[in-house]
This record gives sequence, structure tokens and C-alpha cells, in this order.
Amino acid sequence: MLKVAHVVRRAGIGTGVGSVADAVCVQMRRDGIDAVLFTLRETGWRWGEPKGKLAPLLRVLEIVWFTAAGSVIARLRYPSKDGWVVFSHNDALVGQVYVNHGVLREALRMRPDTSWRWNPLHRFLLAREWLRHRSRG
Repeated sequence: MLKVAHVVRRAGIGTGVGSVADAVCVQMRRDGIDAVLFTLRETGWRWGEPKGKLAPLLRVLEIVWFTAAGSVIARLRYPSKDGWVVFSHNDALVGQVYVNHGVLREALRMRPDTSWRWNPLHRFLLAREWLRHRSRG
């Protein structure tokens, strides 16, 4: 039986990328596929949805944490040798299938102003995109 893990930082209605991952996972289960969601909760992250004045900082920490810890934990938990196929939705660097919900580099390239270059999160996300899409041949 096919086993699929959807790796996504947050899942559920109203989470954008996470709502897509959740819907695909539900449909796979209906179709008889053993499908699971791997989210922040599975990494040990316990701070909930960032709110208040510290929300932007917590969101950055959450993204960096999930990219690093989530990638390692998901790789260990869902090895392909055990029949797992991993779908990565945006924030992780793991999986056989990358579901592209948007490419930041191209979106930023289209912006007329260059103020985004000073945002450290954008620099991190661009480096992560480069790692994900680099040639491995």
C-alpha cells in the first residue's frame, strides 16, 4: 500500500498552503492511500499561532525551525526505504515531491522596489529556495 506524508508547517482551513495540503491528504485517504500530515506539532514546536507584537519574530523563528528541524525529523520518520513518499509543501527541505505554491525569487524580481533585500527572512527564504531547486546532477 502506498504511504504518503504531507510535510507542511501548518495545516487546516484558513492556513493557505496548509489548507491545500490538508485537502489533498483527506482526498488521498478517501482514495485508500495511507496519508498523514506532518506539521509543526510533530517537531515539538508548542507556541501556537504567533499573535501580538512578537508575531513577526515568532513567525520567522517558526519558519526557520520548521525548515531545519522539520526537514530532519520528517526525513527520519518517513524513509523512502520503508515505502514512504513525502510531499513537501513550501517550508521543508525533504521529500520526493515538492508542491510549488509559489516561487519567492520570481515574485520579488517582479517588484519595482528593492526594499525586500533588507528583510532577513527574505534572504533566508531565497537561500532555502536555492537549496531546494539547485541542480543535483
